[in-house]
Amino acid sequence: MISLRSALWALAAMISLPVMAHDRAAQVKHEPTLLTVSARGEVTRPPEIAVFRAGVVSKGSSAVEAMQANAAEMAKVFAALKELGIAEKDIQTSNLSLTPVYAPLRPPGRFEGSTVPSIAPVLRPVISYRVNNSVTVHHRKVEDFGKVIDALGQAGANDISGPSFQLDDAEPALDEARSKALEIARKRAAFYAHSAGMTLGRMVSISEGGTSERSTGPMLSLVTNATKTASPVAAGELSVIANLTVVFELAE
Repeated sequence: MISLRSALWALAAMISLPVMAHDRAAQVKHEPTLLTVSARGEVTRPPEIAVFRAGVVSKGSSAVEAMQANAAEMAKVFAALKELGIAEKDIQTSNLSLTPVYAPLRPPGRFEGSTVPSIAPVLRPVISYRVNNSVTVHHRKVEDFGKVIDALGQAGANDISGPSFQLDDAEPALDEARSKALEIARKRAAFYAHSAGMTLGRMVSISEGGTSERSTGPMLSLVTNATKTASPVAAGELSVIANLTVVFELAE
């Protein structure tokens, strides 16, 4: 025979079951619908720095002769850079090499000037030496870049290449590009939410996919001893780009 106490416990358990089921259902979290969009912001700026390479290529019958000839010519190049007002911190040696120049091998396997056929393996004689000495220069007056190239050519530089254009401080332009990218991301997300019949919710995350500076100006490559007219150089503009990936919540 069931006691009164047992019956009451059984009744209390039956009453509590729906309440517990309701509590568990309330604890189940519904994952929000997420929307991921990518956007690119771009701004343009006039370049502030022209980075180029200038140097001297010299030859000599011996390594010492080639090095000495090159040192004399490079001294003139350094003097010209100083006279142009370019600071020492903006000049850095980027290449200094000494390489042998070998006699050319002509068919049918004879050295130039020789009537004796060569027998493999051939040891080609060294006929001279070549020295290449160049510096990388950051020139901060872009409008005078053509005059700088001319002055270096007249000073003896016979190996000149560049420039690549840069900003002195790219962060302000990058911040503007980031703001543009974020605004584009918001508009794009709002469009997708509206098209899907949903409401755009809060921004969940922002990640930057990289930034860059891209020059629209030309590249100059010269091998010269002197120039008679000013070298025309167009600086163009720099495109500063920021790429963002932004995640939003969507609501029904």
